[in-house]
Amino acid sequence: FFFFFQAEDGIRDAQESRGLGDVYKRQVSTQSTWGKLFESSRKMAESAAVTIAYWGVQGRAEPIRQLAEYLHIQYVNKKYTDPQAWFADKATLNAPFPNLPYLLDGDKTITESQAIALHLVYKAQREDLLGKTPEDRVWAKVISGVLEDVARDTTALIFNPNWEAELPKVVAEKITPRLKKLNDFLAGKKFFLGDNVALVDFAAYFSFHVIRAIQASAISEHANIVSFINNYENIPEIKAYLASDRYQAKPIFSPNAPLKI
Repeated sequence: FFFFFQAEDGIRDAQESRGLGDVYKRQVSTQSTWGKLFESSRKMAESAAVTIAYWGVQGRAEPIRQLAEYLHIQYVNKKYTDPQAWFADKATLNAPFPNLPYLLDGDKTITESQAIALHLVYKAQREDLLGKTPEDRVWAKVISGVLEDVARDTTALIFNPNWEAELPKVVAEKITPRLKKLNDFLAGKKFFLGDNVALVDFAAYFSFHVIRAIQASAISEHANIVSFINNYENIPEIKAYLASDRYQAKPIFSPNAPLKI
């Protein structure tokens, strides 16, 4: 914050008064200088920020955005709404495997969501998020594998033209059994690796977020998962993000999908 002080009449040293108009001009000049400095600082900060690029939905980029928020990494949230714009950029993207989402960080271009998340962890020097012990890191991989199975089932349902007919069966036979096992694993824990949030929790939260949007009761009947969600949403950085205009609540997936969430 910058404060501009104006001398009061009658307490200046003995000299010819140049009047309030002159004082005002000096203030405008000073404010102009500070304005230029602020704008320069803003541009420098923006140029130092990474870019997270994806379609104009939550999708695979949302756990990455939330991770960046948690790690206090400045980012530009680039959203493609026109497929042609993406295809044009894809042709010139400096990456061996161009895809969405992608991350730009200086001269680095990184694709594949898991690799992007790992890069952000290393950038922030927060390797502890991978697991504090070798055993934790193994369990993180186990949970990640289960979450990939959940994501496969939910995504197939979302893009199934007959999703209404298939929903009860998919929830009962595929989603609920996996949720029960994840719920049991969370017993006595705030997060999947214990009391502290880990990288795997960002993916887990998004998986539960998607299921909750499809059928809320599938989540609400699992007390440990409900507790996990509450713990995650009350992490200060996540809570602030979810309440901010940076967070896009919907759509979660493509608005062209038969099941719209």
